Amino acid sequence: MAQNEYNLGKVLEQCRQSAAKGCELAGQQAAFFLDTLHEARNKVQSALDDFRNSPVWASDVTQTLGHHLSELNSLLSTMSDVTGTELPGLEKRLATFSITLFGRTMAGKSTLMEILTHGDGKSIGRGSQRTTRDVRRYQWNGLEITDVPGVCAFGGQRDEALAFDAAKSADLILFLLTDDAPQAAEAECFSRVLSLGKPVICIMNVKAAVSGEDDLELALWDIEDRFDRSRLDAIREEFLAYAAKYGQDWGGVPFVYVHLQSAFLAERTADRKSALALFDASNMKELKRQVVREIKEKGGFFRIRTFTDAAAVPALKAEEQLLRQYDAECRLEKSISDKKRDLAEWKEKFLFDGCAQIESALAEIRSRLSSESAQFADDHLSDWNADKAWREVCGRLGVTEICSGVIENLVKQADDRISELSSEHPESLKCVFELPDDESLRMPDIIDFRRIWNWLVTVIGGGLSITASYAWLADFAHAGAIGWLAFFYTVFGVTWSFFIQSREDREYRARMLLEERLKENIRSVCCRLRMQMRIPLNELASGSAGKLLGEMERLCGVLSGLGEDLKSLAWQMDGRLLDLNRQTVAEALRQTGFGGMERGISGAARIPGDRVILLMNEERSLPDESLAKLGSLMSEHVECVCCKADDGGKQIICKIVGQSINPAKVYVDEKAGTACVPIDRSKPAIVNRARLAEQLTRLVITR
Repeated sequence: MAQNEYNLGKVLEQCRQSAAKGCELAGQQAAFFLDTLHEARNKVQSALDDFRNSPVWASDVTQTLGHHLSELNSLLSTMSDVTGTELPGLEKRLATFSITLFGRTMAGKSTLMEILTHGDGKSIGRGSQRTTRDVRRYQWNGLEITDVPGVCAFGGQRDEALAFDAAKSADLILFLLTDDAPQAAEAECFSRVLSLGKPVICIMNVKAAVSGEDDLELALWDIEDRFDRSRLDAIREEFLAYAAKYGQDWGGVPFVYVHLQSAFLAERTADRKSALALFDASNMKELKRQVVREIKEKGGFFRIRTFTDAAAVPALKAEEQLLRQYDAECRLEKSISDKKRDLAEWKEKFLFDGCAQIESALAEIRSRLSSESAQFADDHLSDWNADKAWREVCGRLGVTEICSGVIENLVKQADDRISELSSEHPESLKCVFELPDDESLRMPDIIDFRRIWNWLVTVIGGGLSITASYAWLADFAHAGAIGWLAFFYTVFGVTWSFFIQSREDREYRARMLLEERLKENIRSVCCRLRMQMRIPLNELASGSAGKLLGEMERLCGVLSGLGEDLKSLAWQMDGRLLDLNRQTVAEALRQTGFGGMERGISGAARIPGDRVILLMNEERSLPDESLAKLGSLMSEHVECVCCKADDGGKQIICKIVGQSINPAKVYVDEKAGTACVPIDRSKPAIVNRARLAEQLTRLVITR
């Protein structure tokens, strides 16, 4: 490549103009994303406060909401950095095209920097040491090259954080590998870089040890041997195989094989012929050509996307996080609802069992009192204070103690159950059981009227007989009449005495009467005690349990409202993201010579670094040539999904996710805004397609 072909002056000016456009696009959306996250955070905080102040024991809910709050605070911090630091910082550097060197420790980043800056080699590490511990920037060919700390090092979490933070502002990433066996940690970092939406050139640094003291021909032969194309291609394929683990396809990432050490030695070799031989062997010229070619062909679009992705990448993460939180809130609501249903069922059973226990206790009381009633009637059939005596019998038989025991048992049952669900214990119930006074049990003394009558008949009849005898002896004129009077009186008295109840009859009747009254008293006592025991039973059921049910109903509403709010906010962000994606695709079409074709695009869903799906109107599609150029420019797979006007969410999901799902098993609830899709979560590529379908249909996809 001739030296003037490295000149990027005109291209960089075009990149500056593109950067200004990208800054405008990103600035319009970033503030909205930040406000949306603030609103979401406040709603979660309000719900969390509700649960923390609620008597309902729901530690799982408070822990989950607390976790959600932490997630939103982290997202807010990221988005605040975007609006407050990243975008303003990028805006100040509109004319700067930034390339970041990225890779594991000792991959050759510092060596590459020394080559480009013609350094003295002091920054190059030796052995396993970590050379770059901070972010360093330098200039090459009008470009800003950023060297960041190596990743994947043991104990290098701080270095890794610095590296990824610097990568966010890069327009192009040079990711360095070595020709050793690829490491899983490298692949994971590579996936994360792509997920930032950054275009990447992969540099495989061939490790062939050479020094200035080596024989040049032997050194060149060793380098050529290490540059065995089939060997390096096999290592490349081994590395690319990791892509499936992350649901990505890295096949379109350009690879350049270099030997950086020989290029570095070429800078320090005095003999021009030897220096040129070493430089040619390093393949450094191809690397420079690749970088310059990428910038000339795609630099303007890279600059636009640096700005738009600064807002879009964290916004997409926030949108998906809000939807996952919505799904979690729905599950939490179901959990509280299930507990509420269980409590309602327990309440009904508690009332039923409580009534059964009360009836059992009353049956026991009835049995005890009934067994005493006959003897009591014998002992108190003529006792005016029988009512008091009966109360003493009730006390001796433990009537009130039986009732108190039943209530204590019910209180314990309620307390045990409520304590499982509530942080507040039910108030203790003070129950006093009173037995009714029953004056009907007062029995008057029994008078033996037959005996008194018989005595009177005997005395009066005898008196008249004696009088008649004296009158006859005295030859009294009325002696006969008196005798007949005595006779008739005695006969009448004896006859009438048969109609007067005897004491035994009166005692029998009194006993029967008292027993009847005792039966009525027992029934009355049981009725009264039943009422007295059912009052605390109902208080336990409708008091503590009833209040708890009402509180749980309220909390279900809190979770339901929170979930709907989070979903609504997520879809608001989705609308802005789709608009930003569509504008980005429109700009890409314009730069590839297909401007105007974006009019047929009704939606553009995107997972940065992986895939773009364009939803096309009425069976229209972009030409294959435009899709190929679009994918090459965006460094992402681009595909069209054509939909009819009457296609619903189910049809769109099936078209996007593809043949991996059975359409008959896809269930869409338009009212709830959800879709149950039987996708295999163990396959990241399918999961990513479901994510794209979620963006375009605004249906929360669940299993």
